[in-house]
Amino acid sequence: MSIQIAGLKKRYGESLAVDGVDIDVPEGKMLVLLGPSGCGKTTTMRCIAGLEEPHEGEISINGRMVFSRARSLNVAVHERRIGMVFQSYAIWPHMTVHENVAYPLDMANTPRAEKETRVREALALVGLDGFGERGASYLSGGQMQRVALARSLVMRPAVLLFDEPLSNLDARLRDHLRVQLRELQTQFGITSVYVTHDQREALAIADEVAVMQGGKVVQRGDPVSIYRRPKTSSIADFLGYSNIFDAHQVEGGSVLRVALDGQETVLDTLDPLPAQGPISVCVRPEDIHIQPEGASDGPACNEIEGEVTLVSFMGAFHQCRIRTPHGAVWEAHASAMAQPIRLGDRVRLVLPPAAVLLAPRL
Repeated sequence: MSIQIAGLKKRYGESLAVDGVDIDVPEGKMLVLLGPSGCGKTTTMRCIAGLEEPHEGEISINGRMVFSRARSLNVAVHERRIGMVFQSYAIWPHMTVHENVAYPLDMANTPRAEKETRVREALALVGLDGFGERGASYLSGGQMQRVALARSLVMRPAVLLFDEPLSNLDARLRDHLRVQLRELQTQFGITSVYVTHDQREALAIADEVAVMQGGKVVQRGDPVSIYRRPKTSSIADFLGYSNIFDAHQVEGGSVLRVALDGQETVLDTLDPLPAQGPISVCVRPEDIHIQPEGASDGPACNEIEGEVTLVSFMGAFHQCRIRTPHGAVWEAHASAMAQPIRLGDRVRLVLPPAAVLLAPRL
C-alpha cells in the first residue's frame, strides 16, 4: 500500500496549519514527519486518517482516492483501513488487555474463532504473550503502548500512523520500543507515517524524513542526507547543529574562506557557497576536536581558542561549551575516555574544513 497527498491545505480560523503539502510514501516504507510543535505534522497525519477534513487537496491510499475537495469525496475513517497509535495510548482501563485488542474486531463482527487467533497473534508480536487477561489499569506505560500497537495490528491495516507514540515513556524504554516498532514495520512491510519532534528518533527509524516548518515540507530525504545536508540554518538548528553563526565570504586561498560576523575568526570550508543571499556557518559539536591550549597536531587550520565554561557528562562523551575572547560560545563533544576537560581550562578548538557547512540564513 502507498500513500499519495497532493496540495493538502488545512485551516483553523485564519491560521493555515497545513499549507500545500505534497507527499508520496512508497509501499512498505516509513516516512517520518519531523518538526517543532505547531508545524502542521500532526494535522497532516490526522487528515490522512480522516480525523480532520482538509480544505483543499487530495489523499489516496494504494491508488484509491479517500479524500478530494474537488470531487467532494471524503471516505469515512473506518473505511480507510488505517491503524493508529496515539501518544496517549487510548487504552480502556476497565477492560482486559485481550478486550482492548479485540475491540476493533468486535466492532467488525469478526467470527469468534478468527478473533481469538488474531488477538493471540497480535499480542505475541508485541511481546505481550500471556498478558491477555490482565487488567489494562495494571500495565506500565510501555505495556500500554504495546497494547495500543497490538490493537492497530490486529485489524491488518493497509497503513499505520504513529502520533508521537513514545514521547510519554522514559528514555531507556523509548529506545527499546523504537527498535521494536521499526522491526515490526519492516517485517510486515506496512506503509507508515510517524510524527515526532525528536530528531534523534526520526533519524533512527525513518526510510525518509520530511522536515516541516510553518505548515510546509521544507526538506525531504533519507536520514543521512537530511542530517549531513540541512537546506537552511533553521533546519540545521533543529537537527542539532548547535554551532550556527552568521558569516560572509572572504578572498584568498585555494579553498573557500568565510569570516564569522562580529568575530575575528576566518574558517576554510570545502562546502560550496549558497547560490544567493546571506549565509550561516553550521558545525556539529561532534565534529569539533578539543585540544589543550598550546598543543599542536600540525599546521594550523580552523583553530579557535577559548575557555571552557561548561562540562556536562553524557555517558559516551562530555558536552562542553567554550567561550572565545570575542564572546562567541561554541559547543563541542569530548570523548569520555580522553584526557578530562575541566571548567576554566584554556583549550583550542580544531574544525576540519569538511565539517564547516554553509547554509542559507533562514
